[in-house]
Amino acid sequence: MARPRNNITKLPTEIRLRICELIEDGRTYDEIRADETVKTALEERELAIHNSSLGAYLKSPEFKEYQNVRRKWGIDLKRRNIARAFVEAESGSDNIAKVANFELLNIIIEKLQSNEDLDPKELRSFSTALAAYERNRISAAKDKTEKKLSDVEANYQTEIAGLKETIAKLTEKLGNIPVDNTGTIAAMDSFVKGE
Repeated sequence: MARPRNNITKLPTEIRLRICELIEDGRTYDEIRADETVKTALEERELAIHNSSLGAYLKSPEFKEYQNVRRKWGIDLKRRNIARAFVEAESGSDNIAKVANFELLNIIIEKLQSNEDLDPKELRSFSTALAAYERNRISAAKDKTEKKLSDVEANYQTEIAGLKETIAKLTEKLGNIPVDNTGTIAAMDSFVKGE
């Protein structure tokens, strides 16, 4: 928290968070003081925030913690948006598996970089979840492929039935042409016209 003599520290947490948001959004000190929520809180408590107070607050542990939380939240939000895009994409399940593997590697790398111990239970949990997801993804891909094959087979069977019907009609027409007239132009013309 900022130093106790700073008027910002006398404001409720939600107002201080609002000030942090405004600072992070690039608002000027005057815009921060003019913000309706901040202005109302200051008036209710008969406080004023000077530029020096805001400057000191920027260096406070509370503001730095806010920045860290907001940065992590931003990263998480980006990851969620990326994941949603993968899910909604045509080959979403394949992409999700790739991202999950990538995220697992990122977790391991982050732990190694921060000198944290790699908890075997946590790694086993991640690995098990990824393996289960991969099995489900493969099973879903297999089901999807089988359905496509079934649809293709049904289309071919329909085409074959139509061709058999056409062959039967043509065979019947050929059978109706007398043997002695097969060479005549009139019979051939009649056959071609479908009469």
